[in-house]
Amino acid sequence: MKSHLIIISFAFSILALLLLSAFFSGAETALISLNRIRLKNLVNKGSKRAKVVQKLLSNIDDLITAILLGNNFVNTAISVTGTIFFAYLLGPRAGGIVAFIVIGTSLLIFGEITPKLFAAQHAQKVSLAVAIPMRGIVTLFKPVAAFLGGISDMVIRMLGGEPVAKSPLLTEEEIKLMIELGREQGVVGDEERKMLYKIFKFGDTLVEEVMVPKEKMVYVDIDTDIDRLLEVVLRSGYARIPVYDKAAEGIVGIIYIKDLLKAAMDKKNTTIKDLIHMPHFVVKSKRVIDLLRELQNRKGHIAIVTDAKGVPIGIVTLEDLLEEIVGEIE
Repeated sequence: MKSHLIIISFAFSILALLLLSAFFSGAETALISLNRIRLKNLVNKGSKRAKVVQKLLSNIDDLITAILLGNNFVNTAISVTGTIFFAYLLGPRAGGIVAFIVIGTSLLIFGEITPKLFAAQHAQKVSLAVAIPMRGIVTLFKPVAAFLGGISDMVIRMLGGEPVAKSPLLTEEEIKLMIELGREQGVVGDEERKMLYKIFKFGDTLVEEVMVPKEKMVYVDIDTDIDRLLEVVLRSGYARIPVYDKAAEGIVGIIYIKDLLKAAMDKKNTTIKDLIHMPHFVVKSKRVIDLLRELQNRKGHIAIVTDAKGVPIGIVTLEDLLEEIVGEIE
């Protein structure tokens, strides 16, 4: 009776350890391969488990260390337990050989391959299922993870290197690959694809690349009368006209058509100087994405482009910036 209890105890211990090994292997594969966009969507919908997963992935170093420590501990424990179990049944020599074959095969099939394949196919479901227990395991192993991480960084520095900085979850190239996959599957249309690629280019484009150069600008002299100014506005079709002052040798302001029309309706003795607005100047080397933020903050639509010395060389409008993404606006 006693021997039967020992056998049953060992068998249950091995089974429990095998399940733990499968847990760690599946958790690792699911969490690492989880679609971050879908996870973000679940978080926005208020999923508590999704928030736990997001928190775990925000410190991937601690997560991976905890999984590796847990998996190695479990696999070592199952190997030792299995060897003792089969040695008890078959003797030291035969038991050792059988344990090596049976435990090794069981770990490979049920502790590695099967859970990893299942987790890869059901990453979201598995990630949400393991979120709560993994949070506890990461907390448990956090001091050990910090200690091992410190040793790892120290060894890297001793070898003349620098600890690897955390990389973004998605690189620009990976996002572009997702766009291409979306186009192939019919999720992303050709026009959407072009627009998305233009957004990436937008971040690196300089103001001088999209500005209207000075020689092509439509502007008026500061001494131009209102009637002549109205003619220029109607002929050009622009809602904002730069004002040039020969004495100042540069652009000194902007005229808004709404102010001009109001002045014309009031029939007052109004001059350009009464309607002028201070212009927003921007250096040609500024990135267009930074200028877009500036215009949004100022609620502006136009900027005068200058060279490094502050000399006006062109003009750029909010429409010019948007056309870099959506194409020509009629």
